This record gives sequence, structure tokens and C-alpha cells, in this order.
Amino acid sequence: MAQVFGLVFKTSLAFLVAFSSAWVSARSLSDLDAVDQASLQRTLSMRIAKAYIQMAANVDYQKAETELDHSIVEFEYSLNQLEMNSPNSKLHQRIKQVQSEWLSFRSIAETTPNVAQVEDLIEEANDLLYQTDALVREWKMRLPGEHGMQMDLASQQSMLSERIGAFYVAGYLGLKEDWMAQELEQSISAYEQGMISLRGQEDVHPSLMAQLNSNWEYAKMGLSQFKNDHYVPVVIAVTMESMYEQTNTLGAAYHVQERLAMNGGVAKGLAANMAE
Repeated sequence: MAQVFGLVFKTSLAFLVAFSSAWVSARSLSDLDAVDQASLQRTLSMRIAKAYIQMAANVDYQKAETELDHSIVEFEYSLNQLEMNSPNSKLHQRIKQVQSEWLSFRSIAETTPNVAQVEDLIEEANDLLYQTDALVREWKMRLPGEHGMQMDLASQQSMLSERIGAFYVAGYLGLKEDWMAQELEQSISAYEQGMISLRGQEDVHPSLMAQLNSNWEYAKMGLSQFKNDHYVPVVIAVTMESMYEQTNTLGAAYHVQERLAMNGGVAKGLAANMAE
């Protein structure tokens, strides 16, 4: 009996080792790539919310509808990629929490946009944002040293531009709850702090930062008037979209730079990694 048990144990152990090895080899994303994907989800949670609210407010409806549909598909794909590449039980559990929040959020995001559901949507978006941000932070801990910090900063700015846009249009719709106004003000403040950090990077592409700075200063003039119920939703939507694209470009360049550095390559400066 002991021999049989020993044989079964060894066979099971061999199977587990083989399964574990196959699972690890099946991972298609590096930890750096996974942090980038998780950061994308953090941004998409706010991008979907913003698009839904814009549609409810009939602000650039067709473009917002395209953004909404594309972002939902992109979130689903990214979530599946992260699940297949989770390296341990802790991150796998966090992904399960993201999936749960995603299902609740998507159940509203896929309905016909209407003002009555905007507050519920924002609350669900906040819950999803919390989980996706936690996933970014936990996965980033697997990166050595300070790797991924600049990439994460640029991604955070992308998320904040979408978050500012979402709360701004919600105010335009007449949702005047104090907590929403506070969230908008905090997001504006956080974006400003992020800009200070980005300006402090030695290798930031000058022309891109000049465009981003210009857009942000222009946006702040419009944002400063929301307390007086003076809204320019189309202007803010267009400006925030430009800022979103610029910080995405910046984040992609940092991603390339980090990958080169982690693989022992020689980074020639951020500008060398930027698309012309």
C-alpha cells in the first residue's frame, strides 16, 4: 500500500510540476507589459464612464459612442490577457475582484445612456478604478527598483484626463452633489501635481511636453469656471482627448525605454523612442 501511495504521490507531483511549468511558459506578457495593461484598464474604467456621460449629455455623441464601444472591447481583451498571465494567487485573486467589479460596471455602461443612471455609473466606475489601481500597484511590486514609475505616471495622467472629463460633464448635466464637485477638484489638483513630476523628467520629449502644457493651461481656464455654472463641455471634451492621446504617447515611449533598460539595452533617450 505504501508503495502504491508513493507512486501516486510522485505521479501527482510530477503532474503538478509539469502543469506549473506549462502555465509559466504560457505567459505571454512580461511583468512590465502586465503593469502597462493594468494601467490601461485603470484608464479605460474612466474613459468608458466619460463616454457614457457625454452620450447622456449629447456632447459629441457619435465620437463618444465609438469610444465607449471600443473601450469596452479593449477592457475585455486586456482583462483576459492579465488573467492568463497572472503569476501568483495574490494577483489572480485581485484579477477576480476586477472581473467582479467589471461585470457590475459593464451592466450599466452597456445600457442606453440616460441622466438617471449617471450617478450609479460613476459609483461603479469608482469601485472599478479602485480595483484596477490596486492591481497596478501590486503587479508593479514585481518590477525591480524604480522600473515602471515613469510609465505609470504617464498612464495616471491619462486616467485623470478621462476622470476630469467625466465629472465635468456630469456637472454640466446638473449633478451638483458635493462629493462630485470634490472629486473633480481633487482630480484637477492631482493632474497638476502629475504635470510637475513630468516636467521634472530630464528625458521628456520637449515638443510633446510643450503641447501637453499648452493644452493643460487652456483646459484649466475652462475648468476654473465650473463653480460659476459656466460650462464649455465640447471644448473640454476636445482638449481632454488631446491630453489623453499625448500622455498615452508619452507612456508608450516610457514603456519602450523601460523594456530596453530591463533587458540590458541602451536607452538613447525618450525622444529616440517616440513615433514621429
